[in-house]
Amino acid sequence: MLSVATMEQIALTLAETPDNVLIYLNRRGAYKAYICKDCSHTWKCDHCDVAMTLHTSPKNLLLCHHCHATEPMPETCPKCHGHQLSGIGIAVQSVEQFLRKEFPGTEICRLDRDQKNLVKTARIFIGTEYALRHCIGTVGLAISLLPESELNIPEFDIEERVYANIRALGSIARECVVETHAPKLPLIRDLLDGNYKSFLTRTLAERKRYRYPPYSGLAYIRVKHRNTAVLEDLCAKLDNKLRIETDKIVPPVSQVLYDRSVRLKRAGEYIDTIMIRSDSLAQILAPIRKEILRNRSIELLIRWEKIL
Repeated sequence: MLSVATMEQIALTLAETPDNVLIYLNRRGAYKAYICKDCSHTWKCDHCDVAMTLHTSPKNLLLCHHCHATEPMPETCPKCHGHQLSGIGIAVQSVEQFLRKEFPGTEICRLDRDQKNLVKTARIFIGTEYALRHCIGTVGLAISLLPESELNIPEFDIEERVYANIRALGSIARECVVETHAPKLPLIRDLLDGNYKSFLTRTLAERKRYRYPPYSGLAYIRVKHRNTAVLEDLCAKLDNKLRIETDKIVPPVSQVLYDRSVRLKRAGEYIDTIMIRSDSLAQILAPIRKEILRNRSIELLIRWEKIL
């Protein structure tokens, strides 16, 4: 779970300094998913289209991080009735369990949205972003664990958020270690070299190429409904009005993207998203502003209003 070199650094920090150790992994729970090794069945939330996360604290259960539905940890597979069940993909609770075995007698404190009680006498802290915002004494060694695991989130600024979190981690510690399986990723190289200029140049070039903020305004219109037919009717009307408005803009630098196949399910509701990229967001959104205000099924999120 942690390399030999990192484990040695933790032991050295604890033995030779009064400083604390902070391990950062931005994933709650014990394991990312729970599966049957015999038939590969994965436990998914009945109300959302995502795998349930295995939690082992304060008790063993499966939890959906979107709608907070829970299930007791199963003992047999409902598909093949097998007993070879296992969690896959590490999270903060599994790191906590591992370190308690490796450093018996050392006070360890986990800080995340499931466990917010700060143990001031702890020497090892393990946490998600929640831990970065709370005082935990003098940190001699900070460890960012598997930052590449966050990069699969499909958002244009995810690299920037990962970069900012690890920079924040380094700013509160005397020494910072990045534990990764992808050391050649440009993001990792820029972090390890401390090359902010390279990171900024590369990410801004990507945004300019694909016209993401700050080179264009970006808005998401999320439409949700329990009935897919009603959902599709709402989206079709909004999409049509938006396209009529974008056609009026000269030159045609605006774009409306709506893909019906990219549909989410959260807490029993289906969600479609219409994305608008334009330098004239206010003009395009004006005809549907009243619909957004009066219809609770429609949510508007504007990611950037000021254009370079």
